[in-house]
Amino acid sequence: MKLYFDYGLPFAKLELINGDKKIKLSKVLIDTGSATTIISTETAIGIGLGPQPNDELSLVRGVGGVESVFEKHVEKIVLDTATLNNFTIDVGAMDYGFEIDAIVGMDILEQAKALINFYEMTLTPMI
Repeated sequence: MKLYFDYGLPFAKLELINGDKKIKLSKVLIDTGSATTIISTETAIGIGLGPQPNDELSLVRGVGGVESVFEKHVEKIVLDTATLNNFTIDVGAMDYGFEIDAIVGMDILEQAKALINFYEMTLTPMI
């Protein structure tokens, strides 16, 4: 899959499938410095993964500060030719000061055995 730079950062596309709901995200930050993958609350609601009273909140820390998130299990994540099933993702506000749909962290990159090539601007899952 092709990568592109925006805001000086690498972005790609991703598809989330949960039951009969499917969403394609086009502003997905590829972040090797993030341990987990996160999607916005609005995106989560759109595919039936909105907050529930029994969801536990946790804090994630990064260079940008601290954010409250809750975990959800998404049925499928499609990253180019790889499909990851029953994957746990974080859901949060994602108010970072620029437009972004999701962050793909090391959890997905490692499971997909992703090869990132900045010379050719590609991300290739090796599974």
